[in-house]
Amino acid sequence: MAARGVLFHRLLLAVVPRSPTRFREDPMNELRDIQPVSPELLRLVPQTLDEAETLATSIEKAVQQETAGGVADLTVVVRGDRVWLHGSCSSFYCKQLAQHAAMTVPAHLRLTNCIDVD
Repeated sequence: MAARGVLFHRLLLAVVPRSPTRFREDPMNELRDIQPVSPELLRLVPQTLDEAETLATSIEKAVQQETAGGVADLTVVVRGDRVWLHGSCSSFYCKQLAQHAAMTVPAHLRLTNCIDVD
């Protein structure tokens, strides 16, 4: 009887496809699809590491102020014309507030909100 159960289990695995595992998209994948940047936009994009760090700091301060510190472990990554928000918060409303705060600082940059809602 045990051999029959093992055989049935193997047959079931062969017939029933496993459900795909949901993976969070890696924001770095977007960098592989870089489009040509217009000269006007290039002037607005941070050109040095110091400019990128200053921009990231200003976005982080705006997000923390708007959400009243509601985003835990907030990290802002600025690379080229893109900005990523990482961290976690307790509600989708807080996540939305963080995104709107980040959008007001660099209106010309592409924003990806990777903040997790717990």
